[in-house]
Amino acid sequence: AYSLLYYHYNFGLSNYLLGNIELSYLSNNAIYKLILSNSDLLNLREDLVLRAMANRVLCSVGMGDFVLAKTHLKELEAISVIASFYITYKHYLIYVLELIIFSKTANYSNGIKAFQKYKQQKMDFVSTVDVDTFIYQEAIYETFYYATCLYKTGSIKAAIRLMFEFVSLKKNIAKKDAYSAARFFYLVLLIELNDDELIYAELRWIERFLKAQELFFGVEKILLQFVKALMIKNTAYQIRSHYHVLVKDLEKLKEDPFESNAFSYFDFLAWAKEKIASL
Repeated sequence: AYSLLYYHYNFGLSNYLLGNIELSYLSNNAIYKLILSNSDLLNLREDLVLRAMANRVLCSVGMGDFVLAKTHLKELEAISVIASFYITYKHYLIYVLELIIFSKTANYSNGIKAFQKYKQQKMDFVSTVDVDTFIYQEAIYETFYYATCLYKTGSIKAAIRLMFEFVSLKKNIAKKDAYSAARFFYLVLLIELNDDELIYAELRWIERFLKAQELFFGVEKILLQFVKALMIKNTAYQIRSHYHVLVKDLEKLKEDPFESNAFSYFDFLAWAKEKIASL
């Protein structure tokens, strides 16, 4: 049973990173069934089980089933852990997952409320861990989805400050997909702010960054070409045409499981469609 726990966790995580969300979900679901039949597994690796249950919620979100995601969130909440540290870790996971669900379901104001409500608890918890190792991925998700909630509720400058801090620290550069998505999300926010000077500066930085990389994601090339075209003085018709091309290119890309990971941080396709509707 202990070996099965590790097998399903690693198989589920690998498939999630490869974009095989359904397979990942099945593996994390298998872990839930394992701990229901063998409570000793939970006692042996509370951290692993909590992460697997959080991944089960993420998979449900990735499949677009938010009813299922909320059900699994309640099941995560009901899991009884013994160590006081893992009790607080579980609360942190629940908070981050709620923030993701609020953002993904366009319930942005409740996302802001969730952040404010948990703010002090988060400070207390974070002071007990090494963020860069223990909650590295969770902190990345929190940054993106809180910034999205800020942006969508009209606090665009606060969202820009948050993402600027994220990309400026550069310690997140090791997580290439997240760091790249952050740079382009920051660029999107600057476009929304309509600050050409900052857009040009960020565009130049991104070009230098991408040239230094050995591997390009398709989404990076598409977004880079789009912004470069957008920065040329265009008519309203041409601007709208650029967004239509962007939507068409991103729709093709989203069908690729590996490339679709980029959309897990910020939905560039949904943003482009919204821009077309507002032009």
